[in-house]
Amino acid sequence: MRKNVKLLIAMAIIATVVLSGVAGAKEVEKSDGDKVLAQVGDVEIKGQDVEDVIKSLDPQQRMYYENEQGRKAILEELINLEVFVRWAQENDVEKDPIFIERLENIKREILRQVALEKMFGNVSVSEKEARDYYTAHVTDFMIPSQIRASHILVENEEEAKRIREEIKTEKITFEDAAQKYSSCPSKAQKGDLGYFQSDQVVPEFSQAAGALKKGEISAPVKSQYGWHIIRLEDKKPGSLQPFEEVKGQIETNLLREKRAQIYTDETERLRKQYGVKVFENK
Repeated sequence: MRKNVKLLIAMAIIATVVLSGVAGAKEVEKSDGDKVLAQVGDVEIKGQDVEDVIKSLDPQQRMYYENEQGRKAILEELINLEVFVRWAQENDVEKDPIFIERLENIKREILRQVALEKMFGNVSVSEKEARDYYTAHVTDFMIPSQIRASHILVENEEEAKRIREEIKTEKITFEDAAQKYSSCPSKAQKGDLGYFQSDQVVPEFSQAAGALKKGEISAPVKSQYGWHIIRLEDKKPGSLQPFEEVKGQIETNLLREKRAQIYTDETERLRKQYGVKVFENK
């Protein structure tokens, strides 16, 4: 198939297939790229054409079509594209003023995109630049300290004291008490809240949990949600992410910044070169 079909069909899928959905479509398995799946006149539609369309979609859209039903929907739209192209050719749509105007707009946008690609073609980020940025912004790559805690949430202090006493005297385990008494959804995990940073919970909870030793159970703690009985499970000290872990992220950000600066500089230069005038609305 023609190489520009991928872009056209991707647009058609977004506009047409997404609206109609893929549920109930006859399934088409991922096939060999050279396998002919359909033919319209002298044009063959192959498995690779379907896969090329999927690759051209953004990741969120792609997930809906990387399956048998999704491929069937794309194949159907590829066939529809060829059918409508033939109808348009037979009815001289290419001479229609609307077609000519839209084609010119598409052409201008493609010219802009290719110009930008050429402008950014030699822009890159060296490892030294990435390391220098890492060193200068080392605090940005710190992983804050975390704690892991379990809790039991109840409505009033008296109830919290009673439950805590049951746990301390081993009449019931903390886990069983959480499942039996707690009003927090974490009761399904026996009160376990997992790891969290201090700023991810209310201050009263964070301060009380942070003051505990591992395995220690707090006195009842009041917050806007009620009364908590907290048990500290673990503490993780803050740490610095190694350069190699964040290298790709830094390079991407620096590359984006470089391109943005080039775009700004070149736009200003070209506006002066081509005599741009902006008139205020009156």
